[in-house]
Amino acid sequence: MPANGNTGIAISQVSRTWFHGVYLQDDWKATRKLTVNLGLRWEVQRPVTDRYNRQASFNYGAVNPISAAVGHNYLGELVFASSGSRGLTNTNYKNFAPESDSLIK
Repeated sequence: MPANGNTGIAISQVSRTWFHGVYLQDDWKATRKLTVNLGLRWEVQRPVTDRYNRQASFNYGAVNPISAAVGHNYLGELVFASSGSRGLTNTNYKNFAPESDSLIK
């Protein structure tokens, strides 16, 4: 009779994400002693994807599929990646960051 045992499955992760950012800046000299520095940054971070769609996440706001069987709404559902929805989050295209400084010299 064996005293112990184990097994293992080696799965290599093949994931990637894209991050894009653009920054515009300009200096405006209002007077001899006042310079206004204005900048605007726009960033887009795409969701992490796996080549073989082996990702999962938990959606706390989704109605659990078991709700129909028990007659009561329960929240929370495990979401798996698929070929139609590879990323587990939505891309935010509204990520703007203003920056302004006023320097008196």
